[in-house]
Amino acid sequence: MPSPGLALHEPPVVVDQPVGGDGLIIARAADAAGRAGKALSIFLRKMVGMSGLTPTLVGLVAPFVPAVRKYVTRQLDDTEAINRLGRRLGAYAPITIPVLLISGDRTPKSLVARTEALANMLPNGRRRVLRKQGDAANLRDPRQLAREIGGFAETVLRPPARSPGSTS
Repeated sequence: MPSPGLALHEPPVVVDQPVGGDGLIIARAADAAGRAGKALSIFLRKMVGMSGLTPTLVGLVAPFVPAVRKYVTRQLDDTEAINRLGRRLGAYAPITIPVLLISGDRTPKSLVARTEALANMLPNGRRRVLRKQGDAANLRDPRQLAREIGGFAETVLRPPARSPGSTS
């Protein structure tokens, strides 16, 4: 019978302090005021940890893309839910099944820190870093992500080898 396993791409856990700190309050206020672009820019900077021009540019485009405007509120909801759970890394320590934790070599440091913190708590945590990928590897290179998960699944789900002379 195959063994269970779990693959996680940049799992959202609280490491030291609430995700985004006061940025969540500021982003919520911008979103409530109908400023989805501003809220998204704040989210990308404070919650995701992006720097440079990307958060600003994405924030400028967001008001013109209806799907993105809806996405902003849901991302803030998700962040709030993560923060309500609080810092509970120790609660995951009893999970003994193999767990693959994936991030990219271009992933913002705050997300990498969360992934590493959880991997370090899991007795059978395995880290993989996707080449030339950031937080959106599932959109930018889904094949690379799928290969990592597929390779992990092959090793985890493979039934144990039978010993010579065994019957069953």
